[in-house]
Amino acid sequence: MTLLGLGWVNCGADYSRYLPATSSPRSVTLWTTLGGALPPMVLLVFGVLLAGGDPKLAEEAGANPVAALAAALPTWFLLPYLLTAIGGFLAGAIMDIYSSGLSMLALGVPISATTRC
Repeated sequence: MTLLGLGWVNCGADYSRYLPATSSPRSVTLWTTLGGALPPMVLLVFGVLLAGGDPKLAEEAGANPVAALAAALPTWFLLPYLLTAIGGFLAGAIMDIYSSGLSMLALGVPISATTRC
């Protein structure tokens, strides 16, 4: 959950810069908050219910959550899980390239404008 917040510190403006200037600030705040908070909360509740229903699983998840998840779920589920995890990471990274370029410029790393966009 910390990673989600830290990722938005430098790159949050990347998402709002694509919105029309006439967008309601209240709507932007609402949908950004829901989009950033709702998925992790659903996963958190699912994890609590999953661990609460099986004390052995909860103990295994405390030591190695990935192995516990792999053992608890069917094997076919791992492929969609990995595709979703990797796809989400790549989509976020691609969207945040613009801010990464601005951060590098602020650090004094000379890069061209075409590299940033």
